[in-house]
Amino acid sequence: MRVLGVLATVLLAAAAAQALTTVSIGPLPQATALGEGFALVAGGDGRLVKLDLSTLTVTNSAALGNNLTDIALGGGLAVVTSFGSTAFPDHRVFLVDPAMLAVEQVLSLAGRPYAVAATDQVAIVAVRDAPAGSDPLILIDLAKRQTTGTIPLSQPPADIALWGQMLLVLDHATNSLLSIDLTTHAVTGQLAVGQGLQALAVGGDRALVARSGNILVVDLPLQQVTATLAASDAPHSLALTPDGELGLISTPGSFAQPGNLVSVVNLSTLEVLPLRVGEGPTGLAAGATLALVANFLDGTVSVLPLAPGG
Repeated sequence: MRVLGVLATVLLAAAAAQALTTVSIGPLPQATALGEGFALVAGGDGRLVKLDLSTLTVTNSAALGNNLTDIALGGGLAVVTSFGSTAFPDHRVFLVDPAMLAVEQVLSLAGRPYAVAATDQVAIVAVRDAPAGSDPLILIDLAKRQTTGTIPLSQPPADIALWGQMLLVLDHATNSLLSIDLTTHAVTGQLAVGQGLQALAVGGDRALVARSGNILVVDLPLQQVTATLAASDAPHSLALTPDGELGLISTPGSFAQPGNLVSVVNLSTLEVLPLRVGEGPTGLAAGATLALVANFLDGTVSVLPLAPGG
């Protein structure tokens, strides 16, 4: 395992900045998901926005809940979490047809949903502020459009992600990355990743784990941390391309001192390229050929073309 700081490459940064496109979305975009030819962006203002990736234009929007925090695509649906606020908490998950942004089902959960991952059959939703004794991971059958059970966990996780039919959980209680079989709900792996856990992303056979001060690169089949990347600012979100070759890290800063950088990491060479985007970059999504950055403070999405093979 080795520790690397930022390796700035001025010419690469200039080329990437020229290729980057900014699209105005509306207030407070904070989560995004990539579909086939489209992207969805969820906002703190409660709107879900659809973006055509061929024209980079907004084609539709729908007012849903209160402070939409995450989106996952699966089973022909967009699963959208509505977390609310301290004064007005929300417990709803919206199942939305991504073609027309029509709401097909609204589910009210025991806690406030903040993170979601989905296969074609099931969505897993992480909730906070649930009644004592409730499990913080709730399962939704996407075909039946209803909750079907829970996965036991002692406290709400920092983040969740999928690796095939395995649910990966950043667990505060054990300071570990847990691997949970989606069929049996049994914990099949536990990798110590330290304290201050913040965010998780998976691509190919790699995972990125954000914690206070650094980012861990994890080889999932080997269950080993293979590298550590220094992080001078607290990261908000992570993303990996489907092949696991490129990682993205957003650092939004604060309202008083907003950030405007996303770091793009070549995970074969561990070179880190800081890229200037909009103000307050939060949610990330990465596909094979492009990545999206939701810029919370200026109401935009940055679209970054990715070179084939990273």
